[in-house]
Amino acid sequence: MVKTYHLELDGKSYEVGVENLNGTMAVTINGKTHTVDLVSLNGGGALSILLDGRSYDLEVKESEKGLSVFASGQHYGLLVEEEKLFRARQLSGAGKSTSKEKVVRAPMPGLVVKIEVAVGQDVHPGQGLLVMEAMKMENEIKAVGAGRVKEIKVAQRQPVEQNQILITLE
Repeated sequence: MVKTYHLELDGKSYEVGVENLNGTMAVTINGKTHTVDLVSLNGGGALSILLDGRSYDLEVKESEKGLSVFASGQHYGLLVEEEKLFRARQLSGAGKSTSKEKVVRAPMPGLVVKIEVAVGQDVHPGQGLLVMEAMKMENEIKAVGAGRVKEIKVAQRQPVEQNQILITLE
């Protein structure tokens, strides 16, 4: 049985179907099917994924708005919703955002090592915003979309908690 979800990443929408095929999964994203083998590394959010023959290691955590995914040194904030709920919300007109504000949150607890942008600065997708130290590793948090830095909510050498707002973009 295929479970269908609506996913949003960086303002783009994706329809994702997931079907369990006796140990592997078939994942269809906007009509294109991929073979996925998924293994939990620690019984939690650390995952090893074999996607179409390529291996990826991910750290996935639930966040306030969906999922927080950390992969290959980058953080992705995903809004995930069951397709039925998404369609019902669309029909009712509920949940429409009136703000163009984008919030960058801490993907995990850590320490802000370096802030790479300033208030009022324009940023582009993939540009480094700040560097966090977590689990003895430094990770650069990058912009997932274009915008202008509206507010920086943290300072260098400040400890932060998971999902804490770091930077607000408009």
